[in-house]
Amino acid sequence: MIRASARNLTGVVLAATVSLTAIVNSGQAEAQQAGTEPLIDLDCLIEPRSIADLSAATDGIISEVLVKRGDRVKVGQALAQLDDRLETLQIDLAQARASSDVNLRAQISRLELRQTEFDRALQLEQRNVAAVALRQSAEIELALAKLAVEEAELDQKVALIELAQATQVRDRRVLRSPVDGIVIAILAAKGEFANEQTPIVTVAETNPLHVGVFAPITAFGRVSVGTTRQVRQVLPFDRSFEAEVTVVDSVFDAASSTFFVRLELPNPNGDIPAGTKCRVKL
Repeated sequence: MIRASARNLTGVVLAATVSLTAIVNSGQAEAQQAGTEPLIDLDCLIEPRSIADLSAATDGIISEVLVKRGDRVKVGQALAQLDDRLETLQIDLAQARASSDVNLRAQISRLELRQTEFDRALQLEQRNVAAVALRQSAEIELALAKLAVEEAELDQKVALIELAQATQVRDRRVLRSPVDGIVIAILAAKGEFANEQTPIVTVAETNPLHVGVFAPITAFGRVSVGTTRQVRQVLPFDRSFEAEVTVVDSVFDAASSTFFVRLELPNPNGDIPAGTKCRVKL
């Protein structure tokens, strides 16, 4: 009787095991049919969005470097200054010309005088007191005075344009940051000669950051542009962030049987360091 009971218990266990295996296999089959394959945990790298070696827009002697390595900079912030004493003098000259209306006021006064003379000559002609030639001469002088006023007004407009031009020329003597980022290198010093081919400052754009990962081709089709993934920095940080997929290469690397995926990681406060390793599931 004991042996019979043992055989019955063994049969029950075997039946339960077979049933559980069938359920698991069925669940896996359904998951594969539904496209919910398990994600692959992959290595990735958090990098700056861009790294730029910045140089001056014109030639000149560096009079001052305004930042140091590690400084956070904003778009348009001055990074370095070239000597601009000559350009400043040109601005002062253009400012003096643009702000002076002496010639215009003189021509307006001359026009008023010619207008008075013409009116008098016209009255005398109408009263048959003066010859027609006198009125014609006054009319010519009046026309010339009007042209002189127009020329003076044009000169003043040109002076304003020259002032704006001189200001732009001087502004080209200032090296400004094109992005929000961090200064990662100072490549020139005060007193050095700089030109368009001479990098002065290197700036890394850190908002947003780029997350690069090479995924096996078996993962192709599981990730698409616009989806989000959890990016986890490895120790010593051990933090997770939401990142959006922005690039999925459709050309594979045949040697490694991988394809490249890029994610974009917001970093508005700059508290996520770039150049760090991470993990992401695709």
